[in-house]
Amino acid sequence: MKPTVAITEEVGHAPPSAYPATTPHATRWRHHGLSFESPLPIGRSVREGTPADLHVRVGAVRPVPQEAPGPLVAQLVHPRGPGYAVYALERGYVFRFHGLCDFELTADGHLVTCRPGPECSDGLLQVLLAGAVTALVHTLRGRAVIHASAVNLDGVTVAVTGRSGAGKSTVAAMLCSAGARLVADDVLVLDRDAEGAWSTGVTHEIRLRPLATPVTELFSPPLPEPRSTADGRVAIAPPLATSEDQPISVVLLPRPARGAPGVFLEPVDPLTAFVRLAANARIPGLVSSPLARTYFETASLLAATTPVAMAHIPLGPPFTAATAVTLLEQAVTLARERRRL
Repeated sequence: MKPTVAITEEVGHAPPSAYPATTPHATRWRHHGLSFESPLPIGRSVREGTPADLHVRVGAVRPVPQEAPGPLVAQLVHPRGPGYAVYALERGYVFRFHGLCDFELTADGHLVTCRPGPECSDGLLQVLLAGAVTALVHTLRGRAVIHASAVNLDGVTVAVTGRSGAGKSTVAAMLCSAGARLVADDVLVLDRDAEGAWSTGVTHEIRLRPLATPVTELFSPPLPEPRSTADGRVAIAPPLATSEDQPISVVLLPRPARGAPGVFLEPVDPLTAFVRLAANARIPGLVSSPLARTYFETASLLAATTPVAMAHIPLGPPFTAATAVTLLEQAVTLARERRRL
């Protein structure tokens, strides 16, 4: 298993960048295991001079083209939104959010140029860059990226995965309120070896849907003041995991239900676990076999080596501290029982 890497604000100096920033006021940030040079805030601010893995530029506002610039790599048709498509170019990719903006990526994944449309604010660019675009960058670099949140408590990392709106962020926030530390929200980047899969990188906040914001009342003060995001959610910043590399100990599939008598974890068999995990890629609809193969191989390994359970949880609001504590205790117990086998 890969050794852990401690989180630090001081990571040394870098040689001159191959992609010098051309957008004014570019600043350094750390997000999901990558160091960004970006004028848009993304993740934790780090010292200027930190080596940059990814350089972000923002171009002038322009209408978003409708014609496809190249072969389709991935596509998401969203019933309640614009959806997106990823196109392959001769020397890179275009990640298009229809009617909103384009992100142009170089083939090596080291430069992203944002092309906002007239309806796309800087705040929305930041949300898309921090989520889907970061997931695509990691995918292009050979990692599996699952649509999941994750927390860590005393060496046990609990991943929570499911479709959009399934309650991943809400459950992660509840677990953090019970004492766990945040690893990831929305984007969980995975590496693997023969022993299993582990997460790479740490995010800095959880974005909650409006109905889930009462979860913030479970936290003991001082919790930093929640902030509103450009996509209509509320972001909170719980304590973070102290390492960027966390072996995945257990995976929960949230099943919130009104009237549920209490928390109950229902383990699933490896085949069912693989089917569930395979359906939750952060960049769904991949049609490029090498990119899709990496994700499916990692999902298969995770299902074979890690306990996966349906998490039956009383649906809030209201959300209770007792539910959060019980859920965390049961998840940690399930993970440790698997270790003893």
